[in-house]
Formats: sequence, C-alpha cells, structure tokens
Amino acid sequence: MLEQYKATVLSTSHLTPEDITQLSDAASDPDEWMVMERTPGYFIKLYAPDPESDPHSPTSNLRHGHSSSLKTILKWAETEGYRLIEFDRDAPTSAIFPLFEH
Repeated sequence: MLEQYKATVLSTSHLTPEDITQLSDAASDPDEWMVMERTPGYFIKLYAPDPESDPHSPTSNLRHGHSSSLKTILKWAETEGYRLIEFDRDAPTSAIFPLFEH
C-alpha cells in the first residue's frame, strides 16, 4: 500500500517575519529536507508522532528558532493528523492563529 498523508494550507500571514527568515534559511540548508520554499510560501513536511512517546512531550517537528506561534501551528497540525503544512500568501487565514504584518 502506498503511503498517504493529510495536508493543510494556511496563509503566510500566520508566520512572523522571523519565521519567514528561519524557514527560508532551512529551505536553503542542504541538510534540511523537511522545508521547501517556493514563490508564494513554504511547504513543511511533518514527522509522524512516535506512538510510544508521551503525547505532551515536544515533537521532533519543533525546531530552535520557531516562534511560539509557529510552534502552536505545528503542534495543532500534528494533533489533527496533518503531515504537511502549506503556507501560501494567497491562502485564507484562520481565526484560531494570530496574524502578522510582513
């Protein structure tokens, strides 16, 4: 059976200016293969949670340099079963996450 996973899309307005810098740096890093940059935003592929780990412990998807807002989005996505987040400048915003000016 082929691997399948859920994806979600959010506006880049949910990313802080620091998140944008950090994600661009990660996308340029040849050792980082979970972040891809494209003209309208980013794709962030998420690691599947370890079923044997404490559900309240930090996930391997959280990185140094992520804002608390982005960490909240990553935790939410993992909890909801998403394995890919597309941040797109033309995507709708969500009322559950803060918005930032760019």
